[in-house]
Amino acid sequence: MKKFVFIFLLVYSQTLLSQDKYSRFIEKSTVVWAADFTDTFHFSNPNLSYLLRERLTKGEIKASIIENEFEKTVKNNVSADDIINRVAPNREKQITDDAGNIISTIKETENPLLSSHYFDSQTNNILELHQILYLQSGILKSYIPWVSPKYSVYTSWGEKLGIANAFSTGFKESRCIKKPIRKKAILLSSTSTTIILDTAVKMKMIKQLYANNLLQALWPYLAKKNYQIYLADSSIQIPVSKMTESLINPGVIQIPVYDSEGNISSQKITLQDHLLTPASFTSIELMQDWFYHAKSNTAFNKITHIILRAPKWNNGKKDDKESDILKIMLQ
Repeated sequence: MKKFVFIFLLVYSQTLLSQDKYSRFIEKSTVVWAADFTDTFHFSNPNLSYLLRERLTKGEIKASIIENEFEKTVKNNVSADDIINRVAPNREKQITDDAGNIISTIKETENPLLSSHYFDSQTNNILELHQILYLQSGILKSYIPWVSPKYSVYTSWGEKLGIANAFSTGFKESRCIKKPIRKKAILLSSTSTTIILDTAVKMKMIKQLYANNLLQALWPYLAKKNYQIYLADSSIQIPVSKMTESLINPGVIQIPVYDSEGNISSQKITLQDHLLTPASFTSIELMQDWFYHAKSNTAFNKITHIILRAPKWNNGKKDDKESDILKIMLQ
């Protein structure tokens, strides 16, 4: 029996068991789904990027540089000067004439970490947040191992090449945010992120039981106490038993039921009798509140709710655009 279970799990699960200390927890049997959901966000009030750069300049926080994101090659406790040399390797800016000839050089005096040149209108308030989204014991959770301010990469003659991570900070292995930290943390912003269920392009799967997507993994737990289900356009709470196809197709369509001989029986069923399934939906909107605790240099978020979306049907025709169907509140 034990051998059968082992083979069953081996065949029906896709799990990349990472030795990375920040994601090793996914090996727990209580975690049935996990993805690296790293993304960039703008936080302007307060500007967390500027705050972290300023604190690094003052020596108030520690920073590291991740040189190889895939292999997590990390240089720990990198000094502010090392990061300045990374952001602005040549502090002399070349000035050219209309013909492209170098006519002079200017020595930068401004601290590159606080400069509006390297942290311009595109990057002055943007951070990359390394996020692991996971489902443990039926509860959808988010874990932020570290954050990274972005900067604009320029050549010595002023040509912009793109953007990159200046440094990474706020490293933490614990996924538990203590109550005092939660209580004293400042609210950064609320964000909305769309997850397309058939592609999930922003996600790098790190554990996927039965090859389920996020909604398929979450679906069996929606009836539990951790979730409250509402119609998306109202404050009406509904049970799972009321999550029927009629929410997507408001028309009442009678469907014939055939007997064993192929004859239409007298019994009829309608869309109100058909429960929705994960396949009924095309995308999820993930709603998160983001926080920062200065003393511990900790960034974290709370998943407030998710919105399930799908095209509706009107007069027998399927809409081209999605509509908000259900709102799932997390407790």
